[in-house]
Amino acid sequence: MQDYSYLQYMLLENLFDCRMTILGDYAQTLDTKQHDVLKFLPKIFGREIRKVILNKSYRNTYEIARYAAEISGITGLELLERHGSPVQVQKFDSEEGMLDAIISNMNLGPDGYETGAVITMTEEEAYDIYRLLKVKGADAAYVDRDSSSFKRGLTVTTFYLAKGLEFDQVFTIRGNEENPLREQAEYIAATRALQELYVYEIKTEPEN
Repeated sequence: MQDYSYLQYMLLENLFDCRMTILGDYAQTLDTKQHDVLKFLPKIFGREIRKVILNKSYRNTYEIARYAAEISGITGLELLERHGSPVQVQKFDSEEGMLDAIISNMNLGPDGYETGAVITMTEEEAYDIYRLLKVKGADAAYVDRDSSSFKRGLTVTTFYLAKGLEFDQVFTIRGNEENPLREQAEYIAATRALQELYVYEIKTEPEN
């Protein structure tokens, strides 16, 4: 819902003569600011629009859902009382140390979880981390905009390609570069995690 423009909704209304269910999450917009599409939808589809607010989180553990709500500033959520591990937020002195932490905390396989993901801000970061994990012997799959399928195990991808997906374990990599979508990126990445969430960042040297 949150990523469609006025023109796109006009096209939908003209192409399909049927009732529609339009779902979305304002905090997951890929624009620099949230847009309330409900302000113009009645002009397009008529005033017989029924608005239903879904404010109970079922996907994530209590700890992950609370962490994501703090990022987005969303209030009034009903959090499911399904508790898990605390969200782990950690800074590393080097990329090497961060990669070792991912491999050490990864719990995938017959005796662990089915799916895990390393989620980055950019495709360049995703491919770099994927390549380095492979060098370290990790069994990982790289997903970019040309990928057509997903496998069990560890996936490395970006936050915008992870939208709509979910993983048992998620390792979010905070980029060091300024990004106007940073808040949305961290929220989207956090809400992909079902069981465990790790938020990693590499320390930057202070400027002189």
